[in-house]
Amino acid sequence: MVWGNEAKTLSGTALWTESAEPLPCPLSREFQNDAALHTISLYPHLFRVSTPINVDHFESLLTLTHHPNPPFVRSVCLGLQEGFWPWVDTQLRVYPTTWEVPTPMPSAQLEREFIRAQISKEEAMGRYSPSFGPDLLPGMYSMPIHAVPKEGGKHCLVMNHSAGEFSLNLMIAKEDIAGVTLDNVQDLRDAIREYRRLHPDDELLIWKADVSEAYRHMPMHLLWQIKQIVSFKGERQVDRANVFGGRASQ
Repeated sequence: MVWGNEAKTLSGTALWTESAEPLPCPLSREFQNDAALHTISLYPHLFRVSTPINVDHFESLLTLTHHPNPPFVRSVCLGLQEGFWPWVDTQLRVYPTTWEVPTPMPSAQLEREFIRAQISKEEAMGRYSPSFGPDLLPGMYSMPIHAVPKEGGKHCLVMNHSAGEFSLNLMIAKEDIAGVTLDNVQDLRDAIREYRRLHPDDELLIWKADVSEAYRHMPMHLLWQIKQIVSFKGERQVDRANVFGGRASQ
């Protein structure tokens, strides 16, 4: 049960960051992808690295509190500034320069309306580029998107990076992303109880953030953004942020 007696007082995620390896940058051979680099240089308005996180302040807080793993902290901040690279090696096998697995049109009108509304929302927030027309540009990959039902009749937009013979997830070795520990509700319980034990007279204010938005605050590297093309009803847009459906999205 969530409020049982057994508890741990340290966050598993926080402990993991103390010994984690720095997050990766693109391998040097990724910058030999002439088609992708040429497209990015010709259409700079489609590709952008941005986040609402104040990176300088975030890094200063971790520095002031003497985080024991400065190389990991620096790699996270670098990812927020230059875009994250999801442990990808596009040379693991022979891949086509440009590739698409079409999105099947949902049969339910509610799902079609949800996808259209979600695309408009993401574009308004700057996480999707403007539409650039009906055709993929050199170096681009487009994977299918789906409206996945959630409890309460709602949906979640998921990009299927596992679709097709040249799926994006096949570019990521499973062993490279093993060992990540994510906190859960039980960890929150433990933290609250430990704080109350240490500060019995303090007023404790708790607020809840949308974890899906947390994922979407992580910008991706330009050379990965070009692989995250969203295609729907004849329009194409660049997804500039971390997605649900990627093997390294954690």
